[in-house]
Amino acid sequence: MKAKINVKGPKLVIGGFTFSGGEGVGAAKVTGKSIDLTPYAGRHVRVWLDQDGRFSLDPHTDHFWQLAEFDVPDRAYKEVTGKDIETGEDATRMEPMPLDLSAMEIRAWTLPG
Repeated sequence: MKAKINVKGPKLVIGGFTFSGGEGVGAAKVTGKSIDLTPYAGRHVRVWLDQDGRFSLDPHTDHFWQLAEFDVPDRAYKEVTGKDIETGEDATRMEPMPLDLSAMEIRAWTLPG
């Protein structure tokens, strides 16, 4: 069984599930979670499950099981023209657009047990 993982706007949505943690771990019920991927724009991300049933995106610690990995797309920007707040003159600035994850490919792994 794989965890149900999809995207909604700039967020990764992982559905809740129960898994058999394998030898020495036992079964665990995992609560679903929504993770805003905006801070990860332009990066390769892995999602892990820890033995206590929590999700982690921290690549610098040990984890129980890798659930998924994907490449978060870069943020897009649009050019906006308006008045400069300080000078009152016409100015152009780059404004970030919402992160679009619609084309992001998610590679998911089967849960243990």
